[in-house]
Parts: sequence; C-alpha cells; structure tokens
Amino acid sequence: MEYQNIKDLRSNFPGKGAIIPDRLKQHHDLRYVLIEKRTKKPSERKWQSERNYPADNPRLLGHLSSGGNYGVACGFGDLTVVDIDKEKLLGELGVLDKLPRTFTVHTGGGGTHRYYYCHTFKKKIILYHPVLKDPARSNSPLHLGEIQWKGQQVVGPGSIHPNGNSYEVIDDSPIAEISLAELMDAIKELKTSTMKETNKQPSTCLAGQLLG
Repeated sequence: MEYQNIKDLRSNFPGKGAIIPDRLKQHHDLRYVLIEKRTKKPSERKWQSERNYPADNPRLLGHLSSGGNYGVACGFGDLTVVDIDKEKLLGELGVLDKLPRTFTVHTGGGGTHRYYYCHTFKKKIILYHPVLKDPARSNSPLHLGEIQWKGQQVVGPGSIHPNGNSYEVIDDSPIAEISLAELMDAIKELKTSTMKETNKQPSTCLAGQLLG
C-alpha cells in the first residue's frame, strides 16, 4: 500500500498552507482548531468548547490558506489519539503490536499519532516506562507519550513543527475502532497517570489498576 505523504497534503501554490486530508474530512463529527504558524498551541481561547470548526468552515480554510497550522480536537466523535513520543521503546514493550492498524501521522518531533475511535474512553492517560527513569529527573519514570481525549488536541498532518519538520501521514488506513479493554490491555505493563502533568513528580500506577 502506498501511503499519502506530505506532498499530497500541502497546496501546490507557493505560500499556501496545510490541507486537511480526505481521510479525516470524511468523518463529519471531527473538529479542528486554529494554530499559528510553526507552533503547537491553539491560537483561540475556548477552543475546547466553542472555537472548533468542521473541515469546511471558512474561518478554518482561510487560516490554512494563509499558512497557519491546525489541530485535530480529541473527544469529538469519540476520537482518541495515541500520541507516542518514544516509538522504539513502546515497540520493545509490546504495546504497538496490540494496537490495531489505523490512520497514523509521523509528527514533526519524531513520534507518531495513531487515531482511533473509542466509545467508552473517559480521560487523558499519560504513559511512562515501567522501569526506566527520566534522565533529567531521576526520581520520575521516563515519559513515553499520552492517550489524548476531550480537552486535548494533536497537531494535524500538513502542519509544520516549531523545528521546521512536517507532520506527515504515514498510514492512510481508515480510522480504526478500539475498545477500552483493548486499549488498556495494550498498555497494561506501563506505568500511567490520569493526572495533569506538572513540575511535581506525577502519581503513577500500572495501567491495569486504572480499571479497578
């Protein structure tokens, strides 16, 4: 199978911006947020509740045509994104083998975004290595990624990372459905937290304890 690459998702006109891929546009419940050029944070307040837009919204399209980035808002239409920072380590831990093939984006920072529909997901989960420590904070487990949900967004394919790299579609498969049980089984050997990350050491547990 040939995957779409970034050339398919960008405009052919110089100076123009990202184009939302057809694979995402076919899901009409999805919502998108405005992000300024080469940043990762939404540019509008209340984007979680009010200022999020369907793919054909004129404000969104104007923003993209001027070179702006965009984010895909999680939670809408039960969209859950497995946001992976440490692909190799999660592969070694067997997590990736348990995740169904799905629409996948290679991020500008070198990780991946795996898009899923999970109808009973409830809150963001932060993923940590069960053994390895963060080299910058020796008392904290090594952060591997997150499972994003309502109140979170991921930068959309075709956007540009602050480092200048592009977000690229590497698997144009349909967005797969995954049950909460399947998702928790995939991460059961990891340390996890459902708390918001702060400068303090997060409270973590094994993923299997989240179902208790």
